[in-house]
Amino acid sequence: MLILKNHYINYIMKINHLIPVNLFKSDSVSRKAETSCVDFKQDVKINIDSLLPWESNEKIPEKKLPKWNLEKIPLKFYINKDVYTEKLMPEFTKSVENSFQNWSRASHGLIRFEKSLSPDNADILIRWSNETLPGRNYEAGHNDLKVNNNRIQKAEVTLIVFPVIDMNLSSENRVDRVRRTALHEIGHALGLNHSSNSKDIMFHRGIYNQNLSDIDAKRINELYKTRDLDVIT
Repeated sequence: MLILKNHYINYIMKINHLIPVNLFKSDSVSRKAETSCVDFKQDVKINIDSLLPWESNEKIPEKKLPKWNLEKIPLKFYINKDVYTEKLMPEFTKSVENSFQNWSRASHGLIRFEKSLSPDNADILIRWSNETLPGRNYEAGHNDLKVNNNRIQKAEVTLIVFPVIDMNLSSENRVDRVRRTALHEIGHALGLNHSSNSKDIMFHRGIYNQNLSDIDAKRINELYKTRDLDVIT
């Protein structure tokens, strides 16, 4: 995904002559985080690297990325289960919960999470959807950040129950796909943008990234480093 100077992110993925286009408009109130695309190579045998000459990201300086006020820690999350489909496996919920724990460990406990009993009280709302956004046929997840004065007020993460990629995945691999997508989208929900390193979970395409990398951990710790004035001492 490319960050363009007109504040839109646009990428085109050519697969079987289908060209979904993703647009990201950023403003001071609500920021649509970028789509997470998962590993097409494992089961489909598509060489994604040869599809397009991808350009480098125009990175936003870490200090300018939005983030949570640490006074809100622990962040409350709620996983909405109001989607009734046989494609929604029980293991998906546990995979998402484990993804929150992984980010907490990566921050050495600086960022902690707890379950909310109600979506109304959640800082991060996880919802399942059977449908992708228009023009995003190959997406596996996306999220919407509500930001005020560069501080995240609320994050809503949408995970696609059965994206196109799942048509060629086993049940076990679908659970792993959800885990990786959740890791990526929770990273956005914490304020991280895309990485330019293909080994990072925050890379804009899920090809080689299986778990949080050292760089992912470094970036989240740098974003929430204790030099900020809003950190509790």
